[in-house]
Amino acid sequence: MSTAPLFSLKDQNNVPFVLEEALKKGPVVIFFYPKDQTRICSLEVRGFHSLNDRFVELGAQVVGISSDSTSSHKRFVDNCGPSIRLLSDKGGKVRKAFGVRAHLILIPGRETFVIDQNRNIVFNIRNFNDHNTHIDRAMEAVKVLRTTL
Repeated sequence: MSTAPLFSLKDQNNVPFVLEEALKKGPVVIFFYPKDQTRICSLEVRGFHSLNDRFVELGAQVVGISSDSTSSHKRFVDNCGPSIRLLSDKGGKVRKAFGVRAHLILIPGRETFVIDQNRNIVFNIRNFNDHNTHIDRAMEAVKVLRTTL
């Protein structure tokens, strides 16, 4: 089990998301995705959005991260659902800190992490084309965390 790097990034409303502060409230699900307004990424964000109430019931926060700008995220959230915070990682510092690898060298990777309140990465999945597995497995990991609290 590895430790999640601490970071602070702005969301689609230019509001900072500080991982250290978020973890005080419960586990955090972070999904890295390649690009706003693309087909698979839209499906992934909508999928997390549709289950966000369930994640919240289980005490978890869900955030998505890409290198797109906060204004791009704002447009994307307006299309996909307002309950998900999308964080702008211009330059990819946080992506690199988490070790998210590119797909086919050029496309930023798709990877999901579940982090417990002690900053432990308790779940990680890397699968570029199957966003549904990311969502389902992240939900399973959060449920397991919930039962161990």
